[in-house]
Parts: sequence; structure tokens; C-alpha cells
Amino acid sequence: MKWKSFNPIGVVILLLLFLLSCEKTSVQPVKTKSGVQGRSLAALTAATITNDTWWTANGGIMYNQGGYIYKSGSTYYWFGVQYGGAYTYYKTGTKNSDVSFVSINCYSSTDMVNWSWVGKVLTPDNDHFVSSDWLGRIGVVHNPTTGKYVLIINYSSTTYGAGVAFATCSTLTGTYAYNNIQTAVTNVYDNVPGDQTVFVDDDGTPYLVFCDAHGRQHHYVAPLRTSDYLSVNAATLVCKGPSLEADNMFKHNGVYYRLMSELAGWSSSHTYWASATTPLGTTTTPVVMSGTDPSNSYNSQVSFVTPVTGTSGTTDVYVGDRWSDFSGNGTGYYVMEPLSWSGTTPSFNALTSWSLNAATGTWSQ
Repeated sequence: MKWKSFNPIGVVILLLLFLLSCEKTSVQPVKTKSGVQGRSLAALTAATITNDTWWTANGGIMYNQGGYIYKSGSTYYWFGVQYGGAYTYYKTGTKNSDVSFVSINCYSSTDMVNWSWVGKVLTPDNDHFVSSDWLGRIGVVHNPTTGKYVLIINYSSTTYGAGVAFATCSTLTGTYAYNNIQTAVTNVYDNVPGDQTVFVDDDGTPYLVFCDAHGRQHHYVAPLRTSDYLSVNAATLVCKGPSLEADNMFKHNGVYYRLMSELAGWSSSHTYWASATTPLGTTTTPVVMSGTDPSNSYNSQVSFVTPVTGTSGTTDVYVGDRWSDFSGNGTGYYVMEPLSWSGTTPSFNALTSWSLNAATGTWSQ
């Protein structure tokens, strides 16, 4: 067989054209912190939050009302309660009064938008946690001395009374077991705490933030017992005056902000805010947060605020409970909205959808 004449210059030109074409059409990989090849971290974590919808995880509806988000490393864990009436409302759209306790569930996410099912961390035990008990407004903390994770629960039972319930687990997302119920907190009006959340300061100190259960005109902060976080220490009255509930606290630029709602039952409400320079300091007089009035906090009741911090800043994410199963407040059980700041004054953005970049800590409309 006789070979045809060979032109090496032509071959080189063709090869260069082929390589240039590949460079233009391919996605350029970069090394992430985990060493995995992929697109830039910022591109991976920019995602759109959409309200007025049923939030899902692994194709199933998310049931985690009255919840709390715990961050471990770069992962957010959303704990919350599943009530008996939640599934019924999702299927029928008819509000009901079934507040029976089904479970406390956990979901995880690295971008606060796309969530994965983790599992049930607490279920009825036929003793201290039964289906007829009220469990809600939970928090999760990790005690460095015992190494235990502690689930802190607003609790009411016809057998054991009302107060704060504690359950523990050796792992964050494992099965929690009953530890104790505290039915009175020192310095609290009428002894019993009302709506509550947990706040953990930058130095790791955890506090219970709550109002009284009778009238809700007294607003408190109390540290947890240092040795094990299984008891609430004496409370400090930080605000007295209007009847407000759904007390929660977060920190922004060194200032402690307390958000609260009106007493509206299961319905939505304006959001009030007040601030203090220390966790136990007396707050400013609560005022209605700008932006929450026209839509009643986008048809929700404030639950808590999660700061999302990244390479370029921090977005304070308002998380509100819609309590749709008991109020008929439309589609979805939660809303997430970004807070804006003018100096030391926060304002609420009532948005149907918006973009959050957890890697940079920024948001856009």
C-alpha cells in the first residue's frame, strides 16, 4: 500500500483549532475546599428562595413548624415540629385544629434553599412526650462539657404541666431522649415561660429568649445552666409593656435585636423590633418593623432570624411560620425574607422570590 503525501503544517493548524473550540465550550473546573473538581463555590450556592409554595426535601413536603436552624460547619440543620393537622391541610387545603404531636424532624442544606431529609429526631414516647402534648418553638445547643446536644422545647402537658422540656442526644441528628421538664423559671411573672427561642452568642453562651405565658407583657432573657444546658437559670426582665409574643433574638454588628409579633393567635402579624447593647440589657421600646405592615410580615408570624455569613458579608434571614394548617393562611408553612439595614435600623422585604448566595453572604432580588 502506498501512503499519500503528508502535510505536517496542516495537521498542526487543525489541532490548534480543535483545542480552541474545546476551551470555549467547556466549563472550567476549580478546586473547592473539599478538593472536589467543580464550578466556583459562589456559583454552586447561589439559589432562589420562593415563598407561597410547599417547601420540599427529597420530593416530600417539609414538616418543621415552630423550628430552629442550627449551623454546623458549612451545613444548616433545620429542626421543627410536625403536627397532626399539617398533612391534612396540605392534602385538603382546609384548616383544622389538630395540633397533636407527631415528631420533631430535621432537614439539612448547604445553601438555605435546597433541603434534604435527615430524619425524625424525637417521636412520642408514651410518657413525657405523647401525641396530646404541645411541643413547639424549639432550639438546639451543644454542651462542650458533656458533649451532648440538647433539644429545648416549649412544652405543655395535662400530666406534667407547662414549661420547658429538655431532651439529649450524643449526635446532632440522632434520636433524642427525654431528660427533664422545668415548670418554673426564677424571676418570671407567674413562673411559666411563654413563646421562646434559643440564642447562642459569639462566645458560645446560650440563652433562652421568651415572654411570660400570662398576658405576655414581660419579656425575658435567661442563660442556660453552664454545666449541661439542662436547666434555665434566673431570668432578666429586659422589656415590659406591650403584649407581644414569638420572642426571638439575633445579633447584628455587635447589637442584640429582639423580634416579636402581636397576639394574633394562629394568624399573621406585624413584626416588632427592639435592641440592646448586651444580651441581658434593657431593650429599646418595641416598634413595628418597616415593611411588615402592608403584608403582615408576608402573611406570617416571626419565628427566628438566621444570619448567613459568607466571604462578602452577612444576610440576616427572617424565617416566619405561616401556621396555615390552623389558620388557613394560604400555601406553605414558612416564609424566608431578607432584612435590610439603614444604620442600626432593620427593615423587612416582602418578596415572593429572591436570590441568596450562602457562600458570599449576599442576596439580590
